[in-house]
Amino acid sequence: MSADIRGIFCRACDALDLHWTTSGRTVYVSRNADVARMDTFIGPKA
Repeated sequence: MSADIRGIFCRACDALDLHWTTSGRTVYVSRNADVARMDTFIGPKA
């Protein structure tokens, strides 16, 4: 929930050219291509 942690995550997404959105304090990466790309870096959600 930390604004600092969300900021770090959003900057990392920007560096990887991933599209992200926010709603309240939640950050979403929802586009299929972006999720697939993110999975190559951190692995799929278990």
